[in-house]
Amino acid sequence: MLSIPILYEDDRIIVINKPAGLVVTPGVGLSFEESLAGWARRYVGDSILKVGQQDRWGIVHRLDKDTTGAMVIAKTITGYEQLKEQFRERRVEKSYLAMVWGVPEESEFVIDAPINRNPKNWRRFVVMEGGKMARTRFRLLEERVEVEGLDYEFSLLECCPVTGRTHQIRVHLAALGFPIVGDRLYSGRKKYRYVKRVIERPFLHARRLGFFLPSGNGGVWREFVASLPSDLKRLLSSDLVCKL
Repeated sequence: MLSIPILYEDDRIIVINKPAGLVVTPGVGLSFEESLAGWARRYVGDSILKVGQQDRWGIVHRLDKDTTGAMVIAKTITGYEQLKEQFRERRVEKSYLAMVWGVPEESEFVIDAPINRNPKNWRRFVVMEGGKMARTRFRLLEERVEVEGLDYEFSLLECCPVTGRTHQIRVHLAALGFPIVGDRLYSGRKKYRYVKRVIERPFLHARRLGFFLPSGNGGVWREFVASLPSDLKRLLSSDLVCKL
């Protein structure tokens, strides 16, 4: 079985630190067994087959294939329904760490911009009038981050999506002119080729996840922090890693 770090587990939920390269639910050309949903089915057992939708049992939210970090999976119907309600009412708090090209002028800013699928390329999403409302809060954590072997200025941002649209953080940052380092889909071929020798996926990590633990009494608030994976740590100085 695929080894996935578990940050927390009780009789209703599992909180994991999702690794890069793992698709959450099966899609075109990918079997159920190769997905995170497949891992959850094997880990929890037959009881999870009553939780949620077919072939995505227990899955209440998603991360992109190459995005790492904190995710919660429901093990029971009660856990699933209570978590889905929190996501629906936007009571779940999510915080991501992203390294981007360039340095924003403001230390804190918000992007309110609708997102829709690109009519010219179904794999991409774009800021587009008439799309689904999307809102993301950003905070500058470190400016002018130096990466060994790359002669360019980068910065580290904390990204807090208020809504949960597909590729939301990646699309909003690209639209603002600060695409995520290593994001082949949204930073463009030239930028991707420049950083490919040090990183081949988006520097985007779901660092913190907070919600009320599902329970019969309304639950208690908990926050879970997922450590940075080794490939992202390698791009940062040891002092900066310790600060995060």
